[in-house]
Amino acid sequence: MAASNKPSKWSPAPPVELASSNSSLELLSQGAEARVWLLELNESIATTTADGVVGRKRTVNVGSSITVPQLTSFAQQPSPLLVGNGESRTVICKERFPKKYRHPQLDVSLTKSRTKGEARSLIRCQRAGVPCPNVLAIAQWPTESGEQRAGTSYCLFMEKVDGCTVRQYLEQKSDEPAIKSAATEPALKRSKCNDDISHQPQERVTTAIDVDTLRVANTIGKILARMHAAGIVHGDLTTSNIMIRNPPAKSDDSWKPQLVLIDFGLASSISQTNSAGKTKSHHKQQHNAEEKAVDLYVLERAFLSTHPDSDKLVDEVWRGYCEYEDEAMPGGEYSQIANAVMKRLDQVRMRGRKRECFG
Repeated sequence: MAASNKPSKWSPAPPVELASSNSSLELLSQGAEARVWLLELNESIATTTADGVVGRKRTVNVGSSITVPQLTSFAQQPSPLLVGNGESRTVICKERFPKKYRHPQLDVSLTKSRTKGEARSLIRCQRAGVPCPNVLAIAQWPTESGEQRAGTSYCLFMEKVDGCTVRQYLEQKSDEPAIKSAATEPALKRSKCNDDISHQPQERVTTAIDVDTLRVANTIGKILARMHAAGIVHGDLTTSNIMIRNPPAKSDDSWKPQLVLIDFGLASSISQTNSAGKTKSHHKQQHNAEEKAVDLYVLERAFLSTHPDSDKLVDEVWRGYCEYEDEAMPGGEYSQIANAVMKRLDQVRMRGRKRECFG
């Protein structure tokens, strides 16, 4: 196993099955709730099954009549992680590791339900045509047995998305000299804060606003509208959780960005059907405008706090959101619901400003 960025001493070791696999294992990121591993698998890992017996395909029900392949071992056959052509494959493993501060039974219940919920949201998005990573399998593995209060890790295996995040793309565009400008604040005023500060004007980086970035923003709006129309609220929309599969090497008027939404760990579902299984009326769907508006507000705050002077990009996101047409809806238009969400977004902004002012 070739591992880098070793886990923190405060978190448990990787599951025994994950650590002892013959695949290359690399830790990409680690948070309080989960960590993300990069695995490079080879066809040979599935050839060690005893007597070469091919077992039956196991699945896990994640809710809403959705099933996901269950991975019990890297040696199981057929393997849901391999494509069967003998070539190596790189996948992402999102591991929700056990928390020692929680009761063991509560910890297992929470990690299990959250892993299933993320898989369910991803699959529902894919069925609705929302670009997101493919769900490959779910695994439930114990941590090392010698560890005190060893628990259970739940792993969600997904397709690895190549490319870069929207945040990386915008920051790279912002590094170009053409969009750097001198600060307009007088040197005398700055010197009152710090006598040692230089009187020379400092360069200030602003977010690039051009045809390419506006095209990316408009595409983001359309994807979010498609996701909301499918009854999914992301819960953690930032420019770091939206990837571009085909970032251009240089400006191209014919470029069409291929965006992918990732990290559905906080996603939730909104029921879009009634008891008869029919689509709800527009009036009833407008009752979900609050959750959708909060989702958009999180993205707006992420844009404005991470990318300076990106107001025009945010406006273009809203423009794409309102222009989206849903073929599954009567008349094929999402505009009526989008207008309700935009009105509720204004109310959410006011609540956010009050919280900033009064704490």
